[in-house]
Amino acid sequence: MSLRAEGYKAEYDLVGRGLKAQMKYADKIGAKFCIVLGSNELAAGEAKLKDMESGEEKEIKLGEGFVESFSNELIAKMFSGADFENV
Repeated sequence: MSLRAEGYKAEYDLVGRGLKAQMKYADKIGAKFCIVLGSNELAAGEAKLKDMESGEEKEIKLGEGFVESFSNELIAKMFSGADFENV
């Protein structure tokens, strides 16, 4: 299962920009998260998930459960700071 199959918009760099330039572009287009997936991450079997608003990075396992882990991070971000006691 892929992020796109689950309805997420996903882009990747085809131009060969450096990581810094890619992050700048992601910020420009309003990306909420970036997934860093280079040779080090592939070797470790994990991707770095960067929250573009806070700058926080987390590692999430590649393979089975990747999309679910990504979705859980997105949902947690959406509801962070929500006050459910007064609902």
